[in-house]
Parts: sequence; C-alpha cells; structure tokens
Amino acid sequence: MAISVAFGVLFGTIILLLYFPSLIMYFNDIRRARWWLWNGGENPPTKMEVEPFTKLKNRTNEISE
Repeated sequence: MAISVAFGVLFGTIILLLYFPSLIMYFNDIRRARWWLWNGGENPPTKMEVEPFTKLKNRTNEISE
C-alpha cells in the first residue's frame, strides 16, 4: 500500500512541476498567436497582455475611471 501511495505522489509531483506549467506556457503562446493573427500588427502582444487577469484588471480600471 505504501508503494502505491509513493508512486502516486511521485506521479502527481511530475505532473504538477513539469507538465502543467509547460502546458500553461504552450496555451499562452497559442493565445498570443491567435490574437496577433486576428488583430494584425507588426509585433505580437506581450505575454501579460493576453492573460485573462490582466484583461479583467484593465476593464476594471476603465470602469472605475
């Protein structure tokens, strides 16, 4: 039983520390490319410009002003 728990913890650690962050970065790059193709322009947006939290923060600042 302890071996099963140990391998489960090992598998979860690998997923959380290696796979999940690289997946987030991949989808962020896809979001940047899609935005750049849709809106055009010379330079693609920065990584922070396409983050949902940054968009929400900008909308909140526009509303409050």
